[in-house]
Amino acid sequence: VVVTDINLPGINGIQTTKLFKTLHPQIVVIGLSVHAEEHIKHEMVSAGAETLLSKECAAEELTAAIIQAYGKRLRASNRH
Repeated sequence: VVVTDINLPGINGIQTTKLFKTLHPQIVVIGLSVHAEEHIKHEMVSAGAETLLSKECAAEELTAAIIQAYGKRLRASNRH
């Protein structure tokens, strides 16, 4: 599981997510941003992220997102 920020120096989180997913399709990416508007969330998910969470979200929400995303990947890999 990779947790990435949208605003990174030199490359943004959307581009980073595309790169991660190209090189390692099995990786789970969760984005974090102060800008968690729906259109940005859609861009992150389209790039391959499981979701985009606001940095203002509680730690429990991030933990739940990681567990849910990892569980979904684990179930998918067991089907193959």
